[in-house]
Amino acid sequence: MRYPFLLITVLLTAGVYTASVLLTDDSRLDFTDRSALYTDAPFVGRERAAINVLTNLGVIAGNPDGSFRPRRLLNRAEFVKVALLSHPSSSSFIWGPITCFPDTLHQDWFSPYVCAAKEKGIVEGYRDGLFRPAQPVTYGEAVKILTVLYEYRIGQTHAATGPWYAQYVDGAETRGVLLSESLPYMSSLTRGQMARLAAAFRAEYEGELDVYRSMESGESPITKDINHQSPITQSPNNSQSPIINSQELPTTNESLQTLSQSHFLLLGQESPPIADGVFRSPGEDSDMVIVQVILDREVKSINELVIVDEDGVELSWPLRLYGFDIYNKTFRWEFEQGTEYILPANIDRRFFVKAKFWELGNRGISEELIEIREFSIVLRGRVSNQSLQLFAKDAHFPFHQTVQSRIDSVVHVGGETGSLTEGRGQLLTSFQFIVADPDRVGVHLRHLTLSVDQLGFRMLRPELGREGRPERISCFIDGLDDELILCPNLPEEMGLIKEDNIILSLFADIERLPVSDRYLQVRLHDPGAVGKMGAIQWSDRVGQLTWVEGEAPLAVGTMWK
Repeated sequence: MRYPFLLITVLLTAGVYTASVLLTDDSRLDFTDRSALYTDAPFVGRERAAINVLTNLGVIAGNPDGSFRPRRLLNRAEFVKVALLSHPSSSSFIWGPITCFPDTLHQDWFSPYVCAAKEKGIVEGYRDGLFRPAQPVTYGEAVKILTVLYEYRIGQTHAATGPWYAQYVDGAETRGVLLSESLPYMSSLTRGQMARLAAAFRAEYEGELDVYRSMESGESPITKDINHQSPITQSPNNSQSPIINSQELPTTNESLQTLSQSHFLLLGQESPPIADGVFRSPGEDSDMVIVQVILDREVKSINELVIVDEDGVELSWPLRLYGFDIYNKTFRWEFEQGTEYILPANIDRRFFVKAKFWELGNRGISEELIEIREFSIVLRGRVSNQSLQLFAKDAHFPFHQTVQSRIDSVVHVGGETGSLTEGRGQLLTSFQFIVADPDRVGVHLRHLTLSVDQLGFRMLRPELGREGRPERISCFIDGLDDELILCPNLPEEMGLIKEDNIILSLFADIERLPVSDRYLQVRLHDPGAVGKMGAIQWSDRVGQLTWVEGEAPLAVGTMWK
C-alpha cells in the first residue's frame, strides 16, 4: 500500500526553525550526498548510498561524536528502531513507553519501538518470552523484520524442512533487496550493512530500486531542493537512542569534536579529554573568574588539570589542588584581574578537561580510578559586574583508569574470506596487538576470550600460538557456551609485548559437516568497561586490567566457508 504523503519535520540547532518536506506519490528518494556530516567519512560506495538515503529521510544522524562507524555491530533494539523509522508509515505507528517483554520495560529508550513492532506483529521475541534487545541482530532476523514490516508475500515452502529464515529470504530475494555479498544469515549485522538493507527495502517500496542500485555503483546523485543540513527524526519524547544524533555543538577544531569517553590514562603524560561540559553566559559578555573541578575521589596521580575550549585554546593557567579541601578532590584556578577568559553572551561554549600525570615512582600510581563529579565556573558580568556560578550542562564525566602502558588496538591479520579445509591444527585467525608503551615496561596479555560464529564445522582442540615462536598453548571451548574459546593464564613467552607488537594466532582441528551453507568466523568481541570484564584481560606489569578501549567487535577474523 502506498501512502499519499509523509510530512517530515526537521529541527535545526542553529537558529530554531523547521523545514517540512512533502513526499508525494510522485516524489523520488533524495540521494544527495550527506557524508560530509559524518566525521569518519568517506564511506565505500554501497554504504555511502545507503547512508545518504537514510540521512535524508531523517532516520540516522550519527553518534554523539559525529561518526557513523559502519563496521560496528548493532543490537536488536537499534535495528528495530531504524527499520520502523525508515518505513514511510512510521508516523502511523502507536508510540508509547510501555512494557511489552520482561526485558523491554517502559523506561527503556527502545520500548516505544520494540513494543510498536510487537503490536504490529513484526517481532515476537524468543521462546523464553524475552526480546533480548542488547543482542546483536543477525542478517536473518533483519530480513524477517523488514519483510514483515513491508508486508511481503511470505511462502511456506521451507517452513517444515529449511531454516526458520528461509521463507523470509525467499520473499526478499524475489524483490531484489538482499545484500549483494554472500553473508551467512546467522552472522551479526554491521551498521553499514543495516543501512544498505533498510535503504534497499525503502527504495523498492518507492519503485526506485534500480536508481538506488545505480547509486551504489557510484553514479552521480539525484539531488532535491531540501533545506536541511542535519536531519533529526521525530521520535518519542522519552527516546534516547545511540542511533540518533543528540544535537551536539559545532566545533572548529577536529581534535576536540569527540566528546569525552573512558580511557586508559598513561602516567607521566597529558591525557585526552577526560570530561567536558557546556557553559553559557546569560545576557552579557562575562569574564571567567574561577574554574573548579571536583573529583569523585582523591587521585594521587594527577599533577594538574588543564581546561581547553573548542578551538583548542588552553585557559591561561592549569588547575591545581585547592588547599582548603581536606579530601584532596578539588582542583581550582582563580584568575587575576586582567587575565580572565571572556565568555560571550548567550552562546553555548563547550570546554574540555585534560589531566597531566605524575610518573610512576614519582607520585604516579597504576590502576587509579578517575571520575569527575562536578565542573563549574564563576563568571563576572562585564556590564553588571555581578557574579554568577554556572555548572556544566550536557556534561560527560566517564570513568578512567591510570596505567603505565596500554593496548591501543587489535587488528585482524589475514584475508577477509577463505576456504577452510579439514585437518589438524588449521589456522582460524590471527590478531595483531598494538600497544602504547612510552617507558618500554611492557604489556602482558593474560587471558583471551574469543567468540566464534559457525555453522557446518566441528572444531576441536583449539590452541594459541605466537608468530615467530614454535610453542603453542591449549585453549578450551566453554562448556556452557560452545561459541566461546577461552585462552587463560598466558605465560610471558606467549603474551608479553615489550618492544615490538605481536601477532597471536588461533589453531584448531576442523571437521566439515554435511551441510550446504557452512561458515566459521572468530572475533575478539567485547571490549569491556571499567568494572566489566571484556574479551582481553591484561597487565601493565603493575596492575591487572579487565577491559580495553574500543568498540565491539574489537577485531573480526577471516570468514571461512
